[in-house]
Amino acid sequence: MLTAKDLEKYHRAGERILNALDNSPLPISWHEMDRMALQSVIAKELILMEREEKHGL
Repeated sequence: MLTAKDLEKYHRAGERILNALDNSPLPISWHEMDRMALQSVIAKELILMEREEKHGL
């Protein structure tokens, strides 16, 4: 089970990814984007990726 501290770690990672996208030369429009919701989606995917890596999937 993930703790609040674990979730915070993944949300920070999600924010780092969003900041990297913001600072990249890619033309990304954040118009009407719910940044916190997107950060949560990224965090969930990072958790899934870590589990898959840990279990060799």
